[in-house]
Amino acid sequence: MKKVMLLVLASTLSLSLSSCYSSQLYVGGMEVDEPKRVFNSKTNNHFLFGLISPASNKKDIKQYVGDRQKYAIKNHHTFFNGFLEVITCGIYTPSKTTFYVPINE
Repeated sequence: MKKVMLLVLASTLSLSLSSCYSSQLYVGGMEVDEPKRVFNSKTNNHFLFGLISPASNKKDIKQYVGDRQKYAIKNHHTFFNGFLEVITCGIYTPSKTTFYVPINE
């Protein structure tokens, strides 16, 4: 029984730390390898493993990048976000969105 519990604990721990979700979106002809700088960022609040997202997460993109035509958006989970998710057993699942603009703008 003790070995089964240890195996379940090890499996749960390894699955919770297996990867970090990340996605990037390039807008306005911005290239992937184009030099860019962090312009703005925000924390997104999600609940129940990301299935429920409050209305406060839905904001106009212009609030974060202004009138810029070329920008990139990266949505990812940081180590701290994953730590909070594990501590709350998936009830609270934050993520971070970072906005990038080209260096020459």
